[in-house]
Amino acid sequence: MEQEFLQFASHELRSPLAVIRSNTELLKRLQGEHADHPGRVLGRIDEASEEMIRLVETLLWLSRDEAEPQPAEPVDLACIITNLVSELQPQRANKAVSLSQQTEPGQWPLPQNPCRIALANLIANAFQHASGGEIRIVQTGPRVVISNDTSQCHAGERDNIGFGLGLKLVERLAQQYQWTLTTEQHPGRYQITLRFAAEPEHDNR
Repeated sequence: MEQEFLQFASHELRSPLAVIRSNTELLKRLQGEHADHPGRVLGRIDEASEEMIRLVETLLWLSRDEAEPQPAEPVDLACIITNLVSELQPQRANKAVSLSQQTEPGQWPLPQNPCRIALANLIANAFQHASGGEIRIVQTGPRVVISNDTSQCHAGERDNIGFGLGLKLVERLAQQYQWTLTTEQHPGRYQITLRFAAEPEHDNR
């Protein structure tokens, strides 16, 4: 059932992706030399469509019976997190939520796209379910901890925090790549820890 769902979702997403990208190119041509604000909007659309393409490719890869692991390459987790926070910022707009972000420089041999998709889902999940207080993102080496304040959530909202298709996808990626994913419910906070299975490459910068 899970394999059928992944295959169905992946193939169905390809059509709207093609429409998004073709219309983005058309709007770019029509825009010409007009104001730069529409250009920034189009840039976001373009980035979103590229992200969806990466997601589709990962879903297709996960749906195979014997999926070959994607190759590892030097990955800067701090850079990925910073970019994702900027891209996902609209999801916490108009919410009385503050963000605490702590990252450290360095690169680790990891599969780039699965890492980015996992972190995007976890950060988006935190932004989506935050109703107040503070969201914390702490990256130390190949370990990322994301938590959000649940003290202002109603009981029913607390029960649903951290669950959904996004977290299921992260769980599947963690299982496939032998990463460690743990969830914890503390008084007033919900926390997810993702530890990537990789040894750090020492950075001499």
